[in-house]
Amino acid sequence: MKKIIFSCFMACFILGCNANKQSQLTHDKTQTINFTAINIGSYNITLSSQDEFQTAIFKDNKGREMKLKLAVSGSGTRMVGEDGTQIHFKKGEGVLNLAKSPKDIFLKYK
Repeated sequence: MKKIIFSCFMACFILGCNANKQSQLTHDKTQTINFTAINIGSYNITLSSQDEFQTAIFKDNKGREMKLKLAVSGSGTRMVGEDGTQIHFKKGEGVLNLAKSPKDIFLKYK
């Protein structure tokens, strides 16, 4: 009987702690990274996420806006859109490949 009561108490304790963690996650702030192109003049990109870059909103100064999802990467963060657009970044540098474009755009960020 003592084991059953102790098990019920531990289960309630664990479930109670888990509920607090979920409510804390909903209060996270939006993270934004501002990129500037190195090899193209005056091209700026903003990548914003509310879930630590599992998903993100891509916006550029030419009016493009799309949703990106986290993809497999050997190193750094790689995000891919449904149309094939992808951005890969790490340690202040990045590479953007817009869908239907044969050229890579090299980026920097702080």
